[in-house]
Amino acid sequence: MKNFIFALIFICLPLFLSGQEIVEKIEIDGNDHVTRDTILYYLSSREGDYYNKELLRRDFKILWSTGFFSNIKIEEKEGKKGKIVKIIVEENPIIKDIVYKTGKKLKEDDIVEKLKEENKYILPYSYYSPYKIQRIEETIKELLVEKGLTAGQVKTELNKIGKNEIGVVFHINEGPKVRVGEIVFEGKAKLRGGILRSAIKENREHGVISWVLGKDSFKQNKLSEDLENLRKKYQEFGYMEAVIGEPRIENLTKKSIFFRKQQMKRIIIPVNAGYRYFVGDINVEGNKIFSSKYLRSLIHYNKGDVYSIKVREKAVEDISELYRNFGYLYFQVMPVENLDPKRKRVNVTFNIYEGEIVYLNRLEFEGNIYTKDKVIRREMLIREGARFSLALFKDSLLRMKQLGLVEVDKEPEWKQNPEDPTQMDVNIRVSELQRNNIQFTAGYSGYQGTFVALSYGTVNFLGAGEKLDLALQYGKRMKNYSFGFTEPYFLDLPISVGFTIFDRFNIYPGLYDQKSKGIDFHVGSRIKGYWRGNLSYNYQFMTLNEPSEEGYLGYYG
Repeated sequence: MKNFIFALIFICLPLFLSGQEIVEKIEIDGNDHVTRDTILYYLSSREGDYYNKELLRRDFKILWSTGFFSNIKIEEKEGKKGKIVKIIVEENPIIKDIVYKTGKKLKEDDIVEKLKEENKYILPYSYYSPYKIQRIEETIKELLVEKGLTAGQVKTELNKIGKNEIGVVFHINEGPKVRVGEIVFEGKAKLRGGILRSAIKENREHGVISWVLGKDSFKQNKLSEDLENLRKKYQEFGYMEAVIGEPRIENLTKKSIFFRKQQMKRIIIPVNAGYRYFVGDINVEGNKIFSSKYLRSLIHYNKGDVYSIKVREKAVEDISELYRNFGYLYFQVMPVENLDPKRKRVNVTFNIYEGEIVYLNRLEFEGNIYTKDKVIRREMLIREGARFSLALFKDSLLRMKQLGLVEVDKEPEWKQNPEDPTQMDVNIRVSELQRNNIQFTAGYSGYQGTFVALSYGTVNFLGAGEKLDLALQYGKRMKNYSFGFTEPYFLDLPISVGFTIFDRFNIYPGLYDQKSKGIDFHVGSRIKGYWRGNLSYNYQFMTLNEPSEEGYLGYYG
């Protein structure tokens, strides 16, 4: 049976294909900057292939999506051997130059940075697209609103420069800055206006402080954010069912802080505080590691107190920190609030998911070129294979910064082991700080006379955090030398050992000449945490002589 089917297909296939035409030739007309090869690259249809009208429709859509063309037309005609497909295109002009004509308050750098951030920036010598220009205009308008320039306008001008080349100019008329003159709360507010206004972060009333902070500008696009903050403020004072209505905006003429009359906005916000709720029953569920009594002590609610979501959020933060400090990085706590409208009580259950303990699997550092890896690693309070404590990890980063050798570039990268979620790999990116300090000083003093001084110091001499100091001071009445060296981890133990050798000679006119040589020894060790103990010993041989009459060099020589 199979052989019969294959034989039938073999006989019928040539008969089917004999009635289908081929694409004899593909002609392209109207292209200038876009080459023929580029257009053919985007086509699925090829010369010599069987003619397929559906495939040509798909090619049309692909060509249109490139953004190269403002118009595309596909024609077909009969040839000697098959169909001749002709693609007629009109190219979009190339943008040769982009200019932003801004005012004093909105700078070109602000626009370019925002466009790059939103992936809307157009490079010179790219193809013009009305859609791309429209997106840029929308971004500029958003920036104007953010700066309180709600009356600002954007107009785009296209200038023909050469053959199929244009320049784009964005004319930005900032208009007057619109400020918030007054915020009014109408309805059953129940809270003082000052408390409510403190919740408004972006559209603050015009005043000295808000003007200095730049927060008195009217920002229509930030109103919803301010209203949400206002609702949370009510919930901080126990008004759990507070309703914030749609604000009304009115024009207002008011004197500014410079005593000039100015057109401002009045924001009228309808509010209905509703009833105040109090603390009811507080429960903790799902915990196994820590007792409910201990966790309850971290929730600073007393029965009958005014219920505040601020206390709830602080409790969530404290409980989460406790668990993560013990290695439960996947810990979650979900407070569930049940409102009792009759008794005006809020009953809260803190549902806890502890998860598994997470261990530090691999700890790697990047960016330290001169500083040895062990110098940074020894400041870590947790070791590979140990339980991952978030508190110890944060303290370790602080100790790394206190070294003065490196700084953490960005947030450490956390990678969960795909085979074992309890194993965590951490990559810390650091950058090395300046390790050498060279100073040269020259001058004159009535007491010391003329002098020159040269000093060199490094906090990372051999890449292991060693400190080396060399100082030379030479003058008419002085000749001082000193050399110091400190090893921060002697024999790879947390013990610092160092010394300073010095040779000094100073003339104090009319008093005495002083000559001293000696050495300072110092030893230090970490006791616990950030506590250190240090011990120093100084040995010095000093001679005092009568004032020299021959001058500095003659005496010392």
